[in-house]
Amino acid sequence: MTLPEPPEKQDISLNHEPPITPNKDPKTHITPYAFKVAPELLGLPLASPLRRLSAVLIDALIVTILTSAPQLLLAILATSASIRVIDLSKVSVKWLRKIYYWLIGSIIFITVLAVTSDRQLISYHFDDEEANVALEQSAASTPAETEAHLSNPVDSDRQNASDTASNFSILSFLKSLADDIGLTAGWMGLYFTLALAWWQGQTLGKRLLGIQVIKLNGQKISLWAAFERFGGYAAGFATGLLGFIQVYWDANRQAIHDKVSATAVIDTRKPRIE
Repeated sequence: MTLPEPPEKQDISLNHEPPITPNKDPKTHITPYAFKVAPELLGLPLASPLRRLSAVLIDALIVTILTSAPQLLLAILATSASIRVIDLSKVSVKWLRKIYYWLIGSIIFITVLAVTSDRQLISYHFDDEEANVALEQSAASTPAETEAHLSNPVDSDRQNASDTASNFSILSFLKSLADDIGLTAGWMGLYFTLALAWWQGQTLGKRLLGIQVIKLNGQKISLWAAFERFGGYAAGFATGLLGFIQVYWDANRQAIHDKVSATAVIDTRKPRIE
């Protein structure tokens, strides 16, 4: 007579968690409920919405500061691009290879900064020359024009005030504001695209806060994927910010720009959840 096999023991440890369902996604780590997720990414901790917003604000502040000195931003971008292209893998000594990279990067940075600064000085020089020409033309006015101004200074002042008001019209102000916003947006697009592609899914703000953008298929973020993700920000604003707020209820905390590029943002400071 054979005895029945004993039932399998159930795991009753305190660390045991019930299986996750789509309706009860904890949104604390990557789950397979959004797009096709590479198996090796499952369990990676997700970045909180507040930390993600803080990183974006830091990046926006950095770009705003750098756009006030575009030659500095160009020098940084040129240095980063050059270091990525230069291959020093033949240098077997690690610390010596780092020294070479620092020396090459410093030379490129200083050179680009010097060239762009010289061009800006040349531009200022031409502006000063134009101002001097205008001053000379004003000084060369005929005695009759000078006498007319002195005989009726009120009308002349009113005319000058009218000309000044027309120069600073609302339309001119809006055009100038649009140009500034467009320039800043252009620099931001360049910054976010190149930073994500070159620094393995991290901008300066994300690096400071310990978060990283990853592709859900496990591949590296390409230049096109980074540009595609930045383009998704426009969709977020077009939806009245709803595309950004959806990180609070979407699986894997994906905002609309994450869905466009099939990415997620993880917290590199926390351990993987097994």
